[in-house]
Amino acid sequence: MKNPRSHLGDIITIESPLHAKVVSLETVADPVFSGKMMGEGVALVPVDGVLTSPVDGIIETIADTAHAVGLRSDNGVEILIHLGLDTVKLNGKHFIARVAEGDRINKGDILIHFDPEGIRNAGYNPITPFTVINSSDFESVLPAGSDHVLPGEPLLLLQVKDK
Repeated sequence: MKNPRSHLGDIITIESPLHAKVVSLETVADPVFSGKMMGEGVALVPVDGVLTSPVDGIIETIADTAHAVGLRSDNGVEILIHLGLDTVKLNGKHFIARVAEGDRINKGDILIHFDPEGIRNAGYNPITPFTVINSSDFESVLPAGSDHVLPGEPLLLLQVKDK
């Protein structure tokens, strides 16, 4: 969905949903994410366990186990946030969803509470791939440049292209 207010060359800023260290998506030990099959983006190494909304929009999907959430922003950016690698195998342990599919969300709203240390102790990596599913709808999807972010700080910069 194209934002009628966006013009060729406009930059859309996507905010960080976590207090985290930012690392390259290519470093993620999962070929689906490192190979960018789920879109361009970054990976986040969480400092705490509060996932907030990086955009104003809608919850498109949330896993029953609350380890992953898909969002659609009001300006058409489709985002997947996957808390940890293979964490679906935890069957929801260490994750508490605070939203449901179809919910209207605003930047900063709490989406999921999770326990990064509990995830680690259970033998899983809490690294969090953050991808723009519809990356091809944009001229570019680039990291905002910081290697450490707080919730609400710039994370990704998307350049709008004509369709």
